[in-house]
Amino acid sequence: MEIRIIEDFDQELLDKLVELETRTFRECGLSKWELVPLIQHGKLIVLFDDQDPVGFLELMNDWDDEDTAYLYALAIEEDYRNQGLGTKLIKSGMELLIEDGYSKASLTVDPDNEPAIHVYKDKLGFEKKKHENDVYGEGVDRYYMELDLAEYAKNKDNDFMKIAS
Repeated sequence: MEIRIIEDFDQELLDKLVELETRTFRECGLSKWELVPLIQHGKLIVLFDDQDPVGFLELMNDWDDEDTAYLYALAIEEDYRNQGLGTKLIKSGMELLIEDGYSKASLTVDPDNEPAIHVYKDKLGFEKKKHENDVYGEGVDRYYMELDLAEYAKNKDNDFMKIAS
């Protein structure tokens, strides 16, 4: 397994990433038209098993607070779930954000997604900041969560995968 930041890509890799997006998020997955700008203007960190992408973390800058990065999406291929890979991928992303000078990371999560909330809150130290109703339509609520990266850096357990250069 290897984690890489995607900066250069070919159509084959882009197709594989779109397929992973679609399998994970169905009709809400990103298309090529959305992934390319994310690669060029955000951060796309991909977990590879050999040459196949099996997970990713999508990060972008928060325009309202330039010291905050927003975790746009996390996905792990179904056969690779429940092995701690998503947690390690996020930890690798947090290391990158610290290196890049960010002070906070934020995300949103479905209030019913208890496994994800457990990882974000209990394993990584994210705090719930607010609960908003109907964010993506009626009945589609979100918790807004935030992580102080300085606190995270003090308490981290170093159980992350180094990003390949």
